[in-house]
Amino acid sequence: MAFHPMDFNADGRVDFTDFMIFNSCINPGPDPLVSRVAQQLACSPNDSIGDEEFRGACHACGADPDSFTPADYRQLQRELDELG
Repeated sequence: MAFHPMDFNADGRVDFTDFMIFNSCINPGPDPLVSRVAQQLACSPNDSIGDEEFRGACHACGADPDSFTPADYRQLQRELDELG
């Protein structure tokens, strides 16, 4: 990763906070909102999750079920597999 001259502070070093913010935008970690939905769904007594149950879990966690991306669904499945 290349740094721009403006990325360095007065001591000539890269500001670690700015670097971490920049790095998290490039390679974001798991979405905590998806994790909360997974935990909510893991409490379900059902063997499979229907659309109504998924939407209910999203709303209970403050998540918009219509905003889930394919990556979010993969994360959700991974976390449910780990929790189950």
